[in-house]
Amino acid sequence: MAPKITLHYWTLPSRGEFIRFILYNKNIEFNEVNYTFDDIPAIKANEALFPMGQVPTIVLENGDQIFQSHAIVRYLANEYDLYGKTNMDKAIIDQVLDTLKEIEEKCRESMLFSKGEDQQQKYKILFGDTAPRALRFTEKCLKRNNNGKGYLVGESLSIGDIALAVAIESLTLLYNKDYRNVMDDFPLLMDLNKKVREAPGIKEYLQKRGQQAKYPPFPVPE
Repeated sequence: MAPKITLHYWTLPSRGEFIRFILYNKNIEFNEVNYTFDDIPAIKANEALFPMGQVPTIVLENGDQIFQSHAIVRYLANEYDLYGKTNMDKAIIDQVLDTLKEIEEKCRESMLFSKGEDQQQKYKILFGDTAPRALRFTEKCLKRNNNGKGYLVGESLSIGDIALAVAIESLTLLYNKDYRNVMDDFPLLMDLNKKVREAPGIKEYLQKRGQQAKYPPFPVPE
């Protein structure tokens, strides 16, 4: 039987890991087609599969295609009950998704597309402003529900919770002696992160993958 979903993405975590966490949590059969930076010309040339010359794209069992990472995760959340129960739940989740996306973008810029002084400056902005600001807002949203002792919305996992775990993992990849661990200021978020990482399917995936994601040595484009 063909897998229900095919994920097209780089050979690295980042936006693809968000999608993988959802698929593993919901026990959805899928396979992957992975790319490296050497494949960029082919990706840009394949407008049918990659309309903007970017990954990710998913292809469903019936041949339908969805691209743009947040469109993909929102589709999966609606299909597999990871989007809360009310429109307000969805609004809270959407705010958190778009806020944490700022962390993901800054992490990718710093890690994959910068070096030297430029990279150090991007790290300072990430750890000194972007991450603390985004995490403060996320914690504020979390505290609205059961004083921050449960999930972002309702009483079960949502894509908002998963987005947080992925953002924390991306930040963890960049920690070094020059930057304090910004997560020290957010114990409630770290408790939620633990819940996500121990959720069914995700826990088993992490045991197989390794507790910390790793990036292959991509060259920084000139």
